[in-house]
Amino acid sequence: MCILAPGAELERGMSYNPEAAKSLLELEAESSFSFKPDLWLSSLKPWVPELLASELTRILLEVR
Repeated sequence: MCILAPGAELERGMSYNPEAAKSLLELEAESSFSFKPDLWLSSLKPWVPELLASELTRILLEVR
C-alpha cells in the first residue's frame, strides 16, 4: 500500500493483502501515529473489523 494512495485505493490494497494491512494497523496502534497525516488506516471500512482482534481495535480507537 502506497502512502500516496487515496483512501479508496488503500481499501482496495487492504483487501488484496490483508496480512500487510494487519501489520500496518498494528503499527498504528503500537506507535499511536496514523498511516498518513490526515488518514488512519483503522478508519477505513469495512476491512478493519475483519482484520483486527477486539483488543487491537480498542487500542486503535483510543489513540485516534
